[in-house]
Amino acid sequence: MCSVRPNTLSSYTMMIKNQINPYLGNRSISSLTTQEIQKFYNTIKKNGRVKFDTKHGKQLADSMVRKVHLMLHEAFDMAVKHKPIISNPTNGTTLPKNNYAPKQVLNDEQLDKFMEIIKSDEKWRDFFYTEITTGLRKGEICGLKWEDFDCQNGTLKIRRSIGRDIDGKMLIGDTKTGNGVREIILPQSTADLLRSRKKNAVSEWIFPNLRKPEKPIHPQCAYVRLKASGITTNKIS
Repeated sequence: MCSVRPNTLSSYTMMIKNQINPYLGNRSISSLTTQEIQKFYNTIKKNGRVKFDTKHGKQLADSMVRKVHLMLHEAFDMAVKHKPIISNPTNGTTLPKNNYAPKQVLNDEQLDKFMEIIKSDEKWRDFFYTEITTGLRKGEICGLKWEDFDCQNGTLKIRRSIGRDIDGKMLIGDTKTGNGVREIILPQSTADLLRSRKKNAVSEWIFPNLRKPEKPIHPQCAYVRLKASGITTNKIS
């Protein structure tokens, strides 16, 4: 029985299809050496991105190289445990450091401008207001149901997250980590917004799909809508 979350399994499947199989798919695990695994990491770092990016070209992000390594490392550890191989060839490899882009935090003036902009978007303003006032991930907001909202006490239980599989189809799963299951106290304004929204609810989802309310909104739709609205750092600066 598979013990990983659906979103995690989807991520593994994409890495196997896009990065591992093109380079190692025809190799026997017993024939792979640490030197070859290192060469593989170096290769996908330079040329592992599936779609050409105007900024990065075909270069794969350092964080993705590390994710590929972690998956391979666990797989080879399991192979060692069950005896097909006697040692893990990912041991001793050198990985790129995580180089996350610096996160930009909006100052009070920028936040006020952001709030003013989203007010004009009747269909999406509640979603973005909830996002900016709670700090929840888009997938967690998309996964909210009315049963998670304590109207009287103004709290939200975060129990699930929406993601996508290798084909882009929506997946409803657990939160990103075990610690992600939690209850948060909402700001008064956000609690009031949800109380008002609940009066006209047409679905079990707090933020249902605009065309198919029996389904939740897809996180990618929120991202696309934010981009389409033209809300950028330059616009709110």
